[in-house]
Amino acid sequence: MKDRTKCILLFFSLVIIIFLAIYIIKRTPKCDRIHADEMIAFDVPDADIAKQIADVVMDIGEDKDYDVNVDFDEKSNEWIITYVPNCLEGDGDTLGQKIVKIRKDIGTITINGD
Repeated sequence: MKDRTKCILLFFSLVIIIFLAIYIIKRTPKCDRIHADEMIAFDVPDADIAKQIADVVMDIGEDKDYDVNVDFDEKSNEWIITYVPNCLEGDGDTLGQKIVKIRKDIGTITINGD
């Protein structure tokens, strides 16, 4: 009788564990944030592609006049694209400067600037 009871309890325990595992796998988060497992990662191999991505993100077209500088920071593994507007006065301030940082390995984009 004890063996039969143990088998029944073991069976119910396994069934509950399976149901909980299915629930955890199928459960979707209720917040609107993008989670790390849902992100689309892409590789940014060179400076030209990084500049093209930054142009699209910043909505920079041919009609806008910016000096663009593309650098690679090996410490943070990021492409750093700096947009400095061409000023006729040339007073040397960085007003209106925009900086876009793109991770080389996973492609996350960070925007800094005015």
